[in-house]
Amino acid sequence: MSALRSNKQNARLPNVLCVDVEEWYHPEFVRSKSLPNRVSYACKQTRVALNLLREFNVKATFFVVGEIAEESPGLLKAIVNDGHEVAFHGYHHNPLWTSDLQSFEDEVERFNSIVFLATGQLCWGFRAPSYSLDNRTKWALRVLKDSGFLYDSSVFPLKTPLYGEPLAPIIPYHPSSENIAENDDSERLFEFPALVYPLLGFRIPVAGGFFLRVLPLIFFRKAINRMNQKGFPAVVSFHTWELDGEIPRLKLGPTKSFVTYHNLKNVHSRLSSLLSEFKFTSFRRFLEGYPYQMLDPRSIQDLKNEICLRKDIAAFS
Repeated sequence: MSALRSNKQNARLPNVLCVDVEEWYHPEFVRSKSLPNRVSYACKQTRVALNLLREFNVKATFFVVGEIAEESPGLLKAIVNDGHEVAFHGYHHNPLWTSDLQSFEDEVERFNSIVFLATGQLCWGFRAPSYSLDNRTKWALRVLKDSGFLYDSSVFPLKTPLYGEPLAPIIPYHPSSENIAENDDSERLFEFPALVYPLLGFRIPVAGGFFLRVLPLIFFRKAINRMNQKGFPAVVSFHTWELDGEIPRLKLGPTKSFVTYHNLKNVHSRLSSLLSEFKFTSFRRFLEGYPYQMLDPRSIQDLKNEICLRKDIAAFS
């Protein structure tokens, strides 16, 4: 598949909104804690997210942790019935660097079966927990491609204390199986990296999550507008637990508590501002309706064939 190209002429090109469906105990600084009584709030929090998106008539991709899907398959159906997409976010929200190729392959197959039984659809996309897809874990790309996935959104093109691939492109590309930070026109898998805003030689992270809670919204507006002016969609995300200001709060220490819990009370209003200002959709809807303006004409039929194949498999399974 040829390299992506921008579509500066398309003023209606939407951005992509992602909802990471996790439990309050899944964040990186919390999951290592021993929690004997882990009460689940994911269903309640996801329904809050669904109500918010319904209010603004926005469709999104819901990256769901496998154990939540297994416990609550009806939640997957509710997501799809509202016109959204279900995608994979790891089975237990463990970073890829704690797994291996065979274990990940088993988890993908297990998740796909749950999603298909609940919704009649196949999974098209993946986001690694804690943005843990980098050159240490590039073996995951092989599993995604062999499993028929069309896209990934796990690369964080900026180095943080927890994750990041600082040399990766900041626009959609086809990651090389040899070096995840390089584009390879022969690969068919799309990579939609987390949103950053280049400023004075630095990359400011504005992908959502903690950064949505701590940075002024002006950075998000500038980053989204800049990406759209270049002819590409911006990818913005939030976690379902971030919409719940009453989640259990553990004593994690000053820094980890700040990263995990700071400014939860304002997430709803900040998201509402962005949803009212910009156009958003899901990855699935984007790939079905908009990417042809981002591809070399020779690649359009290739992608159409991939999408039709996924739909045919789902229809006749």
